[in-house]
Formats: sequence, C-alpha cells, structure tokens
Amino acid sequence: MSEPYNVSETSDTLPVSNYDLIRQQQQAIKEQDEGLETLSSVIARQKEMGLAIHGEVTDQNALIDDIDDLTAHTTNRIRKETHGLDIIRRKSSTCGLYVIIVVLLLVIIVIASVPAIYQ
Repeated sequence: MSEPYNVSETSDTLPVSNYDLIRQQQQAIKEQDEGLETLSSVIARQKEMGLAIHGEVTDQNALIDDIDDLTAHTTNRIRKETHGLDIIRRKSSTCGLYVIIVVLLLVIIVIASVPAIYQ
C-alpha cells in the first residue's frame, strides 16, 4: 500500500521538536484568536452604528411624512382661500360699479334739478 500523502520534513522543521511545533501552533492560534476578537469588536461597533443610523433614518422619515402631510393641508387651505378671494374680488368690483352708477345717477338728478329750481 502506498501512503496517502507524501510527507517529508523540510530543513525548516527538522531541527524543531514536537514541543516547539505545538508551541508555535498554539501561538498562531492565539494570534488568530486575538485577530478574531478585534474583528468581532469592529463588527459589533459597525452593528451599533448601523442600528443608530437606522433609528435616525426612521425618525427623519417620520418627520418628512409629517411635513408632507402639513404641506398638503396648507396647500389645500391656500387653494380654498384663493378661491374665496377670487369670489370676493369679483363681487366687490361689481358692487363698486353699482355704487358708482347710483352715485352718478344721483349727480345727474341733482344737476338736472338744480337749474329747474333757479328758473
């Protein structure tokens, strides 16, 4: 039977004892664990920041929705008031013309009757 793997020591590992290899592996695992802990804390901070941003965006969206509703309400009120002012303007200009006609009619009557009084 042949070996499944062709394993041979290199010149780097030949002078190293099993104890030293285990210690090197443990040191490498410790460094990896420290790196993973650092990565974990960075990810946790990123998650906190993401949740804070989500909360702020949610609050801002609610404010924008309120502003949109108030703007629509104000726009409708402005349209109603503008329509009411147009009606008042039309009525006031017509009423003013009637007042002028009546005043002119009175002036004509007064002028027409004044010479008749002095004759």
